[in-house]
Amino acid sequence: MRRSARLGTVMFIAAATLLAACGSDTKDAAVPTTTDPAATVAGSAASSAATTTAATTTAATTSTPTTSAPTAAGATKATATTAAPATAALTSAAATTTATTAATTTAAKIAVNPATCVAGKTLTAGKFTVATGNPAYSPYVIDDKPESGKGFESAVTYAVAAKMGFKNADVVWVRTGFDEAIAPGPKSFDANIQQFSVTADRAKVVDFSLPYYTTNQALVTTKTSKFAKPKSMADLKTAKLGAATGTTSLTFITGVIKPTSAPQVFDDNAGAAQALQNNQIDGLIVDLPTAYGIVNGGGMTDGNLAGQFQRLSTEPGDQLAYLITKGSPLTECINGALKQLTDDGTLAKLATTWLAQGTDGVPIVPRG
Repeated sequence: MRRSARLGTVMFIAAATLLAACGSDTKDAAVPTTTDPAATVAGSAASSAATTTAATTTAATTSTPTTSAPTAAGATKATATTAAPATAALTSAAATTTATTAATTTAAKIAVNPATCVAGKTLTAGKFTVATGNPAYSPYVIDDKPESGKGFESAVTYAVAAKMGFKNADVVWVRTGFDEAIAPGPKSFDANIQQFSVTADRAKVVDFSLPYYTTNQALVTTKTSKFAKPKSMADLKTAKLGAATGTTSLTFITGVIKPTSAPQVFDDNAGAAQALQNNQIDGLIVDLPTAYGIVNGGGMTDGNLAGQFQRLSTEPGDQLAYLITKGSPLTECINGALKQLTDDGTLAKLATTWLAQGTDGVPIVPRG
């Protein structure tokens, strides 16, 4: 994702603070199933392993920057299955079996003990330097204060740090822009977490950890829009849609929805949300948790979470992962920590705590 959760502008930040108080089809069998957050996390890990390696993940995905139900290594509302508290996603039994087998194979390669793995591999000895967005938004970081441990990505990071033997005081937070982080070359951080979606192109120049969350793409409209209750994706063919540049959401518009008019491209989700509020576009495509944040506390007066898009069994979903310097020896340590957090159910619990609210029951927009 992907500049996946950029709600931007001072108005949006303030609003985000309030939020604190992402059958079968004849073409591709997609069976709607209901999963709890823990199952989603496990599914996410499985899906991630199917497209990633232990050290570097190169999962090619058709979805956008950011959301999920407890699925891969994280948890969030929309994943490869219709998640109860975390999301709804559609997947076939065959796809699930394949993903699970791949996950088991990948997991076998993650034999490192994260607590002993990190020695000499961080930028600063005894410290874990983690970057996030500037600003960072709810529900991923509450009140733009990652050091508080409140918000899904903030909480996940402290859990990962603990598995690697760091105390909370040893976690050092820094800020980076989205494009700056995914550019090739040395980094000013050990890991970066701001809803980065795993894609094959990005994995050519950076490392990705195992996914900590898998999500679906979602549609935000105004409440009065004629596109507020789409019955299928076909209903959006004539819609003027928008997304942030460089995101998997933009790719989802052009490659999956394929509206008759070219999508409007924005620098970030903040600008896109403002354009939607001003009726310059009919709908905004973002990951599910981000969509919830925009509608509930993102500054819109009549925002409407119109639905999340059906995911076919051939689509892994939008997998969110830590971004790390290409070839970093720390990647396997973070992967080891994420695997432990997946296995012990921590990621699923964190996803339920921070991402489930408001996204349960979000309708599925079928293909067609």
